[in-house]
Amino acid sequence: WVFKLKRDSKGNIVRYKARLVAKGYSQVKGIDFDETFSPVARYNSIRTILAIAASMNLEIHQMDVNTAFLYGELNEELYMEQPEGYIREDTNHLVCRLKKSIYGLKQAPRSWNKKLHKFLEKMEFEQNPCDWCIYTKKTEEEFIMVLVYVDDILIASKNIASIQHLKTNLCENFSMKDLDEVKHILGIESTELCLEVLKRFNMLDCKPVSTPLDYSSKLVKENSEGECSNFDKYPYREIIGCLMYAMTATRPDICAAVGVLSRYLNNYDQTHWTAAKRVLRYLNGTRNYYLYLGGNSKIEMKCYVDADWAGDINDRKSTTGFVILVGTSLVSWNSRKQSTVALSTTEANYLQLPPLKQFKKFYGFVHFSTGF
Repeated sequence: WVFKLKRDSKGNIVRYKARLVAKGYSQVKGIDFDETFSPVARYNSIRTILAIAASMNLEIHQMDVNTAFLYGELNEELYMEQPEGYIREDTNHLVCRLKKSIYGLKQAPRSWNKKLHKFLEKMEFEQNPCDWCIYTKKTEEEFIMVLVYVDDILIASKNIASIQHLKTNLCENFSMKDLDEVKHILGIESTELCLEVLKRFNMLDCKPVSTPLDYSSKLVKENSEGECSNFDKYPYREIIGCLMYAMTATRPDICAAVGVLSRYLNNYDQTHWTAAKRVLRYLNGTRNYYLYLGGNSKIEMKCYVDADWAGDINDRKSTTGFVILVGTSLVSWNSRKQSTVALSTTEANYLQLPPLKQFKKFYGFVHFSTGF
């Protein structure tokens, strides 16, 4: 048994959960399972759907599947021990044969995803080729988008009757919680996320700064001969991991800083630790910042790309950064070091062209989703 607390967007406990979990670590590939891949919606896809819905003034409703992994169909013959608390003395020598999927099985996420995919196909939804967690249905009478994140389902449409029809069909096939209009998505809440990170590293009372990184001071590797000896002294990797999550979810303004700091995960000292804490100081002063999605502008794709030249003094590689907007909504961003050394500013700018492939992919995604 696994016990867990379910919390709301403010961190308050709303439910105590218990799950009977199979010991999937004992499964043998090729005997107990085969394929395990199951798609998960990316954050930039979620932001794109929300931006399109806001720009088109669509209603957005949310559904949650109760114990979703129990709906999956098994192709293998699997057995497990009887669960604690349900064993009788006269049957304690027996084992249970699984007729359906259960939490803990390696194929459980894939089995559930296949089950939901078949249902949505039956409802005449088309799966997006760029993100398999996006489904759309467009006719002369209705336009409806569905985003699936494991057992959380977002439904967006201008026609409230279409939303209700899909919700009714979902409830007829699965045990669902109707959360009505969307209020909280996957923990993407900037203020709470920042507070959680600040609290974890005892920085709630730190002095705020106006920029996440001091670009006047150049960071260098602490020990070029091998890994440094500061792993126990500074939880540098922990802080970078937390910052990367915040950056990916809602904070594009720390993207460049986190990209620079993540280059020193194996070689860092007090200087790098101070630079990492500076990002936390910046978050403390801007923890109420949030992304604004929507607006009245046309749904047009725009991509802005730029690069420095030989900015990393350790290997003289350049850094590329880009942002992608849907209308006026920022939906995707990145800052990364180039893989080769550019010999001129012109070459550095040519080497940043690969991000435009991602822009093209996003354009295809938006076109497929909206028809614009």
